[in-house]
Parts: sequence; structure tokens; C-alpha cells
Amino acid sequence: MDDRTADLFAEFLQVRGHGVPQPPSVPPTDPFRMSLLIRDLKKLGVKPFEGKVDHMKADRWIRNLENYFKILGFLALFYKKYFPATVKEELQVEFLNLTQGSLTVREYKARFAELSRFVDTLSELQQT
Repeated sequence: MDDRTADLFAEFLQVRGHGVPQPPSVPPTDPFRMSLLIRDLKKLGVKPFEGKVDHMKADRWIRNLENYFKILGFLALFYKKYFPATVKEELQVEFLNLTQGSLTVREYKARFAELSRFVDTLSELQQT
């Protein structure tokens, strides 16, 4: 897991107290904090996000995490960071212009479902 993802996740964990102020505590050292975070993620069965440029892989990763984290705050932070407006627009255009072309019916259906779900998710998050 890269530092950016860990920071986003740590911020999510802090926010998930539903706005209830937590008593101040001495922050652990960075290596200690990271090891605890990684341990907890492994316990949940979460595979590490590699932060690559493949937007669809990033989307599949976050959908997998949705099974563990239903709190929209973390999802919104993630999509804001990894799916800038230009990517959103590209995916919306790709969805609107999608044709079967040389794709098999199965490939076309899979791509349609992938893009339609992704565009729906981005639209919902833009409204928050």
C-alpha cells in the first residue's frame, strides 16, 4: 500500500467517529501507525492498492473496499483524489459513445456494465 492510500485511509478512520470528538492522544510514530494500519487491512482481507494509472483497476479496488467500508466519506475522498474531473469526463464520453464494434456481446456487455456503474458512482459522489 502506498503512502497516499494509507493517508486517505487514516483520515477515513479518524472521521468515522461520526463527528464525535475523540480525546487527545499521543500520536504513534509513523512506522508504528503504518504497521497497525497494514495489519488491520490484512485482517479484513483487503488487497493493497498500487496507485497505478489504470482507472478501471482503481475502481475495482474501491468497489471491493465498499464491502468493508460503507461510509461515503472515505469513498468521496478516494474518488476525489484518484478520479479528477478530466477522467470523469473521459469516462462519461466513452460510455456515451460506446458501440459494440468488434467486441463480442460478452465483452460489450462487460464494458457497458463497467462504465455505467462507474459513471453512476461518480455522478452520485459529485452531488455530495
